[in-house]
Parts: sequence; C-alpha cells; structure tokens
Amino acid sequence: MRLFNRLVGVLRGVVKHVVKQESGIRGRGHGLCAVAYALAVVVAASPAMATPLPITDLFNTGVDASGNLIATGASDTHWSVVGSPTISGTANFYNGAAKAYAINEWNPANNLPANQSISQWITPPNASPTVVFTPLGTPVNCFAGTFIYQSTFTMPSSFESALITGRFACDNNSPGLLLNGVGATVGSVDADKFLTFTFTSGFQAGLNTLQFYVYNDPGTAEPNPTGIQIQLTGTYAVPEPSSAVLALLGVGLAGVAACRRRAVRG
Repeated sequence: MRLFNRLVGVLRGVVKHVVKQESGIRGRGHGLCAVAYALAVVVAASPAMATPLPITDLFNTGVDASGNLIATGASDTHWSVVGSPTISGTANFYNGAAKAYAINEWNPANNLPANQSISQWITPPNASPTVVFTPLGTPVNCFAGTFIYQSTFTMPSSFESALITGRFACDNNSPGLLLNGVGATVGSVDADKFLTFTFTSGFQAGLNTLQFYVYNDPGTAEPNPTGIQIQLTGTYAVPEPSSAVLALLGVGLAGVAACRRRAVRG
C-alpha cells in the first residue's frame, strides 16, 4: 500500500494546483483535461515496487531456533542427513538429525575453519561404532562416500523473487548444492576459508528443500570424519498491491482520451 498512498498524495497536490491554475485561465473543461493528463503521467511514471522481506526459517548449522550455538554432540533440529553410504548391507547407514561437533577437535591440520559464533560443524549422527575419538568420547568415524545434508524452509504464494546467499566449508569436498533440484552459483574461498554461494532461482511457493552434498574421501587412518558448516541468509520480494494503481492509471487514460475527442471536435 505504500506505493498507492504515495501516488494519492502526489495526485492530490497535482489536482489542486492544476484545477486552480487551469480553471481560472482556460475554463473548467481545460482544467479537468489537464488533471487527466497529470493523473496518467504520474501513475504511469511510478515504478513497480516490491518490499524485501527476510526468509525467517533459514538456519545456520549447529544453532537452535534463536540462532544460538547448540551443545557439542547435541542434535541439530534444522539439518538432517538424508543420504549416506551403505554399511554392512544397511542403506543410508548414517542418516538422521545431524549433530554438532568442532572440526578442530578431530582434524586441525586440514586447513578448515573452526566453529564460528553464529554457526558450527555438524556431522552424521550414526558414525561407525568401531572408533571412538577422544576427547569427545563419541563415534565420529565415517566411511567414504556421499552424504546429503538437508534443511527446509517455506515461501509465501505471493512472492515475486527471492535470493539466498551464504558460505560453507566441508570435509572433504562438495559435489553440489541444490535448492529444489536447482544448483547454486558457487564463488570463491573467502578469508575465513569458507566457500561462498548464491541461490537466485529454484524457489517455489510453500515448502522448499535445500540439499548440500558432501563427499568423504577414503581415509588412510581412523578416524575418518566428515561434516559441514553452513551460514546462510535469504530474502524474498512481495509485489505491492497493484489493482488500485492500475485503476488510477485507467481513469487517467480515459480522461486523456476524452480530452483528445473534445480537442478534435473543437
């Protein structure tokens, strides 16, 4: 409604000024024609506007609903492992709600960023039980293969466009990032050793699914951990109500047409 209210204010001033000036000089008919022209020009020249709004149910890895870091070993309620290697005949052996861990506690020499103040590393919840890594006292060993970390968020039916930007790091590498099956644009490594990414397409009304693929290389020694750390934010644009604006434009154009007919007859 902000665009409509702005137009109303502008048009009110135009009408008062034109009626006062034109009616006194050329007569009421010419003054109304001038108002019609002004109405059409002002409305047509006003650009379409949309209000950017945050996507409120996007969450970094390893945080709670308020964005605070969860405890080490706690389950991440926003990110889950939905695809993982087959172990001993069990498909997707490592699937489940991801858990928070500190990468520097298991792999400090791998040139990866440590946990941040707004995000932390998450790992598969069902690590191989054969290796317990001290000092965590928790299994973190995983077989080689592809792991899929997934999170979801919702979009309104009326959104016009949307954007998600962020950065991530993983152990060992990522075959791809997907939003409803559409790939992200992946940038370069930043100063904090994170890889930047952007989603500009693939958004849909209702439920949206983010999937980050991580490949764990075969390890030469145990434990062979894997995980990911993600930071992301998103916005979407909702168009301003346009029916009132189009109605004003229609009135203005109708007035212009009437004035042109009058000018031809005169």
